[in-house]
Amino acid sequence: MEEDWNNIPGVNTTCGNETGHIVKDTYTRWDADDHDDWDLTKSDTDKSNACKNYTNWEPTNDNGHTDDDKIIDKHCDTIQIDGCADWNQTKSEADYQTDTTDLESWGNQISSEQVTNSTDTGYYSEYNDRIEQNSHNYQSNGYNRRGSGYQPGTRFAKNSNTNGNNDKGNGKFEKPIVQKSTYIPPEFEENDDLTMKAGLNFKEYEKIEVTVSGMDVPKNITSFKESGLCEVLLSNLTECNYGNPTPIQKYAIPIIMNGKDMIASAQTGSGKTAAFVLPILNSLISEPSELVFDYNHCEPQCLILSPTRELASQISSFAFKLSNGTSIRCRALYGGTAVYHQREKILSGVHIIVATPGRLIDFVNRGLITFSSLRFIVLDEADRMLDMGFTPAIQCIFSDNTMVSSAERSTLMFSATLPIDVQQIAKSYLKPDYISVAVGEVGGACKDVTQTFVEVNKFSKKNELVALLNETNDCQGTIVFVEQKRQADFIAAFLSELNYPTTSIHGDREQPEREKALRDFKTKKMKVLVATAVAARGLDIMGVTTVVNFDLPKTIEEYVHRIGRTGRLGNSGRAVSFYDPDNDSAMAPYLVNTLKRADQNIPEFLSKYSGEVHEPLNQFNDIRPNVTVTSEYIQEEDEVW
Repeated sequence: MEEDWNNIPGVNTTCGNETGHIVKDTYTRWDADDHDDWDLTKSDTDKSNACKNYTNWEPTNDNGHTDDDKIIDKHCDTIQIDGCADWNQTKSEADYQTDTTDLESWGNQISSEQVTNSTDTGYYSEYNDRIEQNSHNYQSNGYNRRGSGYQPGTRFAKNSNTNGNNDKGNGKFEKPIVQKSTYIPPEFEENDDLTMKAGLNFKEYEKIEVTVSGMDVPKNITSFKESGLCEVLLSNLTECNYGNPTPIQKYAIPIIMNGKDMIASAQTGSGKTAAFVLPILNSLISEPSELVFDYNHCEPQCLILSPTRELASQISSFAFKLSNGTSIRCRALYGGTAVYHQREKILSGVHIIVATPGRLIDFVNRGLITFSSLRFIVLDEADRMLDMGFTPAIQCIFSDNTMVSSAERSTLMFSATLPIDVQQIAKSYLKPDYISVAVGEVGGACKDVTQTFVEVNKFSKKNELVALLNETNDCQGTIVFVEQKRQADFIAAFLSELNYPTTSIHGDREQPEREKALRDFKTKKMKVLVATAVAARGLDIMGVTTVVNFDLPKTIEEYVHRIGRTGRLGNSGRAVSFYDPDNDSAMAPYLVNTLKRADQNIPEFLSKYSGEVHEPLNQFNDIRPNVTVTSEYIQEEDEVW
């Protein structure tokens, strides 16, 4: 794709110099883009006559009000793309006419001085730049802030001129290669096997200590039959091979069914998703309210927020499975997928939306989603959702002018780890009489899950990983966690060359590739999955026997979530962590403290850090003690990799 739009031969500048239009090769072909994959091209004749014979370009005459990619204005003044928020029209030097197609008018015609080399700076709506009418300010649409000058919450484009504010620049922007995702995820099947099977040690959950605090706490249940769930849900639970509820389910189901807000901490693999999905479905089925939607917006009744695309997809598929045979509609919204497809699905009416914050805010900014009918809002992996990275997005969602008050909705927060500071933030979103539930560790009953710490320098990790995979005849079900995205691909390629069927998943892979990697791992086409943090939380994958921390994470919370991919629901497994003293010493005291609280043996090379952390990481027990810890020492090897 060419990025220089100057001196295009034979093309009228009002038709040729726009940012949404793509020229391939050496300007001999135009990308007509009336389809989603950007592959249709035009000949030189079509190119020169594009403005006169605009019917050659599809679709026409809709003035940018749809997201059908490139559109010709009905008066043939400009060629523009996708008048929706995620593409925010930008203006080049040759095209500075008034844009009235995208959410808000540009107002008066803008002079070329104000728009010189202005281009779109990103793929996400909250980062796209805008030219504020009648001023030299280049502003992003951020959270619908568009006044003159800087406003809190407004993000400015790179090198933007902000009228004397701190982010002052030359008003020129780099032109990106804009790529629009056309990926449509496969539909869920009713017979998809989505549930983790309970292991031999599931009965040990009965021994877990549960701490509940709050006023008017409903009595916990002891079985699904006495829970008050409707018959169709009980039938679906049987189909999914659910037996007895786990402790978090015993307490959360009656609390949510009684309309209470709650914040809950329960160990990884303890059934938290079912703990909130079941009572929400029951309320939507037993106490139905009219589904509000029309051709341009919808009002979901339940919103579930997830930090990763994969987890959003998993929760949505789980809700789909449990709502089989009902009228409940559940849809997932996350990045890397076709906007038009997701829009089409939600505008046909939806009860439950499971979303990542970025895509949700995008749809809210478009006016496609409002919260006037919301009855439930859930933050899954709440500690991650409320940390500094996601806080602005969560605040934006909760403060939306269509959001119902806390008194009119149930707000639910779940995670395996909830540090004290995050708990304080969480309280600001909950009703004053919220209930907290803390599910403690399984008291050392299961010795089948072995966690091994290996002291090793960074140059020895690769060989140690190979030795680890060679310990058994079959390395099926191994997840290897790394810190860097490029490292994930390097290790996956390295293992593949050694004939270990390996794939990788990380944030730089396209969404179809990420989903294919998970699918291949789940179906055992690939034995090893090399992953970054995108796979550390919430993912329920049957048959994961080993987790390897090739790189230890930087926080103890992330460590807990990673090793929680194995040993779920009483199934056995092991976790192996490579400890590099040069890089991981800051984590050592927290590892020691966590191992102590789980009644685990502390490796000798970590024991010197004992006692350096005096306060528990959070008030909840965050790691299962059915993890036995051993250690060994690896000699350094003269290898640079």
